[in-house]
Amino acid sequence: MNKTDFFFIAFISFFLVFNAGSQEAYMGIYSFVSPESGPYTELVLHFDGESLVGNPVDSVYFNSAVEVTILISDHKTAELVYGDRFLLTGPVNKTFEDFYEIKRFALPVGSYSLEYQFADHHDANRVINGTRNFLVDFEEEKISFSSILLLLSTEPDGDAESRFTRRGLRMEIAPHAYFPSAIDRLRVYFEIYGLTDHFELGDAYALGFSVQRRGSSEPEIQSFRRRDVTFSDAVLLSLDISGLVSGEYFFKVGVYNREQELLAEQKKRFFRYNPAADLLLAERTADEPITFENSFVQDLDSDQLVYALKAMAAVVPQHQVSRLNNILRHSKPLEMRSFIFEFWMDIDPVAPDETFEQYMEVAQAIDYMFYSGFGHGFETDRGRIYLRYGRPDDMVNVQAENDAPPYEIWTYNRLPGTGQTEVKFVFYNPTLAGNMYELLHSNARGENNNPRWMLDLYRNNPNIYDGPNHQEARDIQPGFNRRATDFFRDN
Repeated sequence: MNKTDFFFIAFISFFLVFNAGSQEAYMGIYSFVSPESGPYTELVLHFDGESLVGNPVDSVYFNSAVEVTILISDHKTAELVYGDRFLLTGPVNKTFEDFYEIKRFALPVGSYSLEYQFADHHDANRVINGTRNFLVDFEEEKISFSSILLLLSTEPDGDAESRFTRRGLRMEIAPHAYFPSAIDRLRVYFEIYGLTDHFELGDAYALGFSVQRRGSSEPEIQSFRRRDVTFSDAVLLSLDISGLVSGEYFFKVGVYNREQELLAEQKKRFFRYNPAADLLLAERTADEPITFENSFVQDLDSDQLVYALKAMAAVVPQHQVSRLNNILRHSKPLEMRSFIFEFWMDIDPVAPDETFEQYMEVAQAIDYMFYSGFGHGFETDRGRIYLRYGRPDDMVNVQAENDAPPYEIWTYNRLPGTGQTEVKFVFYNPTLAGNMYELLHSNARGENNNPRWMLDLYRNNPNIYDGPNHQEARDIQPGFNRRATDFFRDN
């Protein structure tokens, strides 16, 4: 695994990116407050034109289209509060172009569940669907922020009625909060509410903001600005990010009073890819090599070393597994530090400490997510796969089939680092003990391939075998409440 592979896995682990077959889409959910009508939600949909099937308009021009279905329900009561279904048509052109849509609708403060489906209008097999939970959270008599919009560009637009404009500007959202090397400015838009509950109208407050790389203790960009107090302060910032190296960053913003006390804050994560800045950094640091003696591993105690090595087991190359197991067996601090240092220096010789910290943050989250009561969450089959390959493109969780224990089917449209496509993982919980899911079958190279996985999944009901017994059966009989085969084939 090189730095590019690790960066890609970290990226897909944190952002809501959809891919079905080759259809690629992004969905962002943002919340604001209107002075006239109260809280409202903005749904931004972005579709990659090249990933959709083009429909010829004539001999030269063509376009693409997506059938969109959105259902939003109250997370507590399951009551449907918003629904929409529409056909979104891309531009007619000689080449494929990306296109997007914005939907705005009133939603009061609360927690919600959004179900979505994006179907390629010209290919019925390309369908993306799923569920996402979100909050609308604005407290009265407190300073609060709207969602933070990270923008690729802004331009004046006098059409006040257009849903694509805000405050007289047309704003282009950065899909996946990703800023490639061609973009040298980070444009940020947000609104601040409740200022008049803490300041006099027309008074001034201080707005502080910064950009800080994940794992770094010092900000790359930091500034304060004086702003006038209004009922709703709309802020648009444009920051030079041409010098930021590739990596994961946080934009942070805060409201301060005259005594420099922090009254409210908000942050937003984004990714930067900038190989030119990476090269300059490598050249500057070439005369100051990172050595084992002055590296980050010297600050890790014995427990932290063991935890890190166990977390790394999912991504260690096969030829290093035996060495890693021996090191864990003997638990000698020098050997453990040496292994960790060598591994992360090979991935990122410029900033191995930051890359290590980023990985460990992901590992800790997975440890919590898949904790079963036996070992760490990243040592479970699901945790190992998640760490190794990142977030799956589709996850089916089945809890209530009469003939099978709880099971999950994960789908990766493209498996990172392998080149394989349409890869599936089937996990099941045969003991019904908490979070103890085991890998039952996968078509990924090097993983557990079990041709009889269907028989093992439904072995508690031998009456459905297509054969005299479990050993001689070759399949199971079809049934309404036996959906694993359909899920495995269709997702």
